Amino acid sequence: MSGFSYRDQGLPTDPLQIQHISITPDPPKQGAVLKAVITATVQEEMTDGAYIDVTVKLGLIKLFSKTYNLFEKLKGDTSEGWSLTATPGVAGEPIKPGDIELTLTRDLKDVPHAKFTVQARAFTAADDDLAAIDFTVDLMAPPAG
Repeated sequence: MSGFSYRDQGLPTDPLQIQHISITPDPPKQGAVLKAVITATVQEEMTDGAYIDVTVKLGLIKLFSKTYNLFEKLKGDTSEGWSLTATPGVAGEPIKPGDIELTLTRDLKDVPHAKFTVQARAFTAADDDLAAIDFTVDLMAPPAG
């Protein structure tokens, strides 16, 4: 395993269609800042109130589960050690149909050596499916010395 993989769990009818995800560093390293770039196509306008449910697991053990307001994250909320930006920028406006690049940044300095699975389920302001992605991040390799 390269240390990172993802699986698009969404449907062809979802308003946000994931095209590709790349990360740096690849493979991810404990102590580094992980940057994931998600290239996608917006099929339907996304409005404030859209949200993401994130669940982090270690094997079958659920370590973390939380819901985040998508637009609050895009407006610069960096709480809890991660951030999300969009190109073209959003600045609180609805996201129009077309191509978009979402960049997620997460500092891995306090993340233990382990193999994690992350489930991200995004929903529209009307609680309809928006997108669904499962990530695997393997930080088992010792840090380079």
